[in-house]
Amino acid sequence: MSDKSKSVGVANPQEFIEKLRDILIEVGVPRRTAQKLEWETDFFKNGMLDSVSLVAMAVKIEHVFGVRVPTGDFDPANFVSPRAVHALILRHGRK
Repeated sequence: MSDKSKSVGVANPQEFIEKLRDILIEVGVPRRTAQKLEWETDFFKNGMLDSVSLVAMAVKIEHVFGVRVPTGDFDPANFVSPRAVHALILRHGRK
């Protein structure tokens, strides 16, 4: 992964998944469900996120990873899986 990924705390995929699990639990996903999170897990198809919890998750992602997601990138496709979130964070780097 790039130096940019290290700067936002996402260089280690397993640590990144752990941070996302914590965020999911904070937005109301049951711990048991969040523990099933993998790199390609679809948050929506697996019932982890809906439109309301997506907003809460996006705010927490900005805070935890130190990024600012522009309004134009606030699209469910950018938050569909850990891989998609990771790509979004890498695109925007630190605030």
